[in-house]
Amino acid sequence: MKLEIGCGWHPMPGYDLHVDRVNFPHVEVVADARQLPFADETFAAILSIHCLEHLEYLDLTATLAEWKRVLTRDGVIEVHVPHAENACRAYLHTRDPARRREICRVLLGDANLPPAERGSRHLAMLDPLLMEHFAAQAGLQVVWMGEAEDRHAVWNSLIPGAGLCVLLCRPDRQMAEMPTGCLQGGAS
Repeated sequence: MKLEIGCGWHPMPGYDLHVDRVNFPHVEVVADARQLPFADETFAAILSIHCLEHLEYLDLTATLAEWKRVLTRDGVIEVHVPHAENACRAYLHTRDPARRREICRVLLGDANLPPAERGSRHLAMLDPLLMEHFAAQAGLQVVWMGEAEDRHAVWNSLIPGAGLCVLLCRPDRQMAEMPTGCLQGGAS
C-alpha cells in the first residue's frame, strides 16, 4: 500500500490513502502526521510533500520515527520540503524588496491562507544537513537527496532549487538499484 501524508489541497494520484489533519474532500483519513492510526509496517511507499516544515523542530525526529514505524521493511519514504539553504541564498542575493518579501513567504509560510489552512505557517526551515540529522535520529537512512522542482511554480521562479527531495529507508534495507532522483519526478 502507498500512503501520502499531509496532502493538503493537492493529493498525489496513485496513492491508496491520503492523510491530513484537515478534512479535505479527498482525504480518507484525518490524522496528525505525528501520530498515525495504522499498524506497524503497513506501507511500502510513503510520500510527504510540504508537511515537515509545518512541524516544530522538537517534533521532527519523533515524526520521522513514526513514519518509519508504519513503513514496511523494504519501503521508501519520499519527503519534499522547501530548500531553506537555497531560499536564504536567493534572499541574500536580491536587492529587490518585493522579491525578498516573496522569498520570506516561501520560508515562513503565507499568512493569507484560506480559513481551512490557517495555522499552517512554516515552523521549521530544512536543508540537507538538517534532513540528514533528523533522519539519522529517527533511525532512517538517506538513500538520495537533491534539489527538486516545487509544486508551487512561483517558488521555482524565485529560488533556484526551491525544493529539496529526500528519499529515506530503514538502514537494513538492501536496494537492488539506488534511485538517482525523486520517485515522483519533482512533483513537490
